Amino acid sequence: MKWTKVESIKNGDKDVENRWILSLPGAGCSWAKKSEGCYMCNFKSATDKYTFGRLLPSGVFKGLYRVGHQITKKHNPDSIIIFNGGSFLNDAEIPLDAQKSLCELISRNDNLKKIIFESRPEFVTNEKMTLLKDIVGDRKLAIAIGLETKSDQIRSKSINKGFTKKNYEDAVDVINGNEA
Repeated sequence: MKWTKVESIKNGDKDVENRWILSLPGAGCSWAKKSEGCYMCNFKSATDKYTFGRLLPSGVFKGLYRVGHQITKKHNPDSIIIFNGGSFLNDAEIPLDAQKSLCELISRNDNLKKIIFESRPEFVTNEKMTLLKDIVGDRKLAIAIGLETKSDQIRSKSINKGFTKKNYEDAVDVINGNEA
């Protein structure tokens, strides 16, 4: 698995967009650690392979960003997708200092107009959104939340997501309220 690369995708009817994918060794999904995790997900074994479920120091994440930037800058990516096999906004998976530092580094890159990462809804808070939006300025924050289905029963019994549609909707309201 490559930990950093650029993919070119067609963005609707618009031009081709170059997306920088940066995979970071997070401490692993907190939901998977306290439950069986989502039944279809194998992120826990993947993150355990690299971090043994431990939280790495912030400097590791900053260093990976810097090296990844050197590798990918010739492609002039328009956006960055930060993947960590869990919730980027969870301080127990990616240290808060690393979240802030990565956003600061990204904000210095004039080409990157959008930052995409995944989070569970319970980590999407007004405080966190305000903090990160203040750092990234006019760049778009796009937060992926895996709802999977509109049915709470299927999400709970068949998928084991550990959150409700209402939790998801509340997180979306926070995101929209912060113009992310």
